[in-house]
Amino acid sequence: MLSIVLPKLGKDDQLHIITEKTQTTPYFAGQFSQIWEMPVSQSARNFRIDITAPRSMHLRAAHTGNWIVSQRTQGQLIHISARMAVHHARYPGPSTVDESQFSPLFEVSTFPSWAAVGKAYWSRAADKAAVTPIVQKTADTASHGLQGWDAEKALYTWDSHHIRYVGLELGVGGYVPISASKTLETRYGDCKAHATLLQALFNAKGFKLYPTLINWNNVFTLPPLPTPFWFNHAIDYAPQRHLFLDSTGTYETPGQLAIGERDKPSIVTGPHPRVVTTPCLLYTSPSPRD
Repeated sequence: MLSIVLPKLGKDDQLHIITEKTQTTPYFAGQFSQIWEMPVSQSARNFRIDITAPRSMHLRAAHTGNWIVSQRTQGQLIHISARMAVHHARYPGPSTVDESQFSPLFEVSTFPSWAAVGKAYWSRAADKAAVTPIVQKTADTASHGLQGWDAEKALYTWDSHHIRYVGLELGVGGYVPISASKTLETRYGDCKAHATLLQALFNAKGFKLYPTLINWNNVFTLPPLPTPFWFNHAIDYAPQRHLFLDSTGTYETPGQLAIGERDKPSIVTGPHPRVVTTPCLLYTSPSPRD
């Protein structure tokens, strides 16, 4: 948090604020995306965003609401500008969906599809679920010699009860999970750590499980362009049972989704990434297949 005190600011003075963000390490190599939201509950005047990028990036722009967007090319560069001339705040009302669902958005992205978002996450997360000796030992102990769905429930319960949830979002850690082995050593981790560890435990016992990106907020649609930054939570998806699992919950049972995870478009990662909508039900029964 940065506070700036302007003691000589008086009536009719104008204040211009320019912010600059420098990121030296990309979350996903070769890809870039960013979303700017003008909250419906806030006023703004002459808000402007200017972007200059190589044409080879194939950067696309899209918006909702009253943004004024222009785009031009100059040699090997592309210049994209978005301006909000005037935006008057209004009260969105009680018991509404998240403001991002109806506030003006401006977005740029190089991701060609939502499947590409899932592929990008998987490229950085897949090896974190390696079946190391500590993972195999934990899976064998946690499953108690059970088979099929009984074994999967036991692995889920072990992860949920033995790994403390701690949010870890430093640097690329906001979108790149730490390894399952490291989580077993520390016994804590964020949602990505939980999802990765459960995937590794499933791998150790021959079950398929893939990390899934979801937005926990009161959000039920996707923005105009594909981006990983629309999501703020990671769970798992068992394709053989068409079942979603969230081991960060202490009290949910396998197949039970918290209210913030129901009826949401999510990105299932893995070798065949795709968009899947979570069930709107409190609990989904597993498929009888082993």
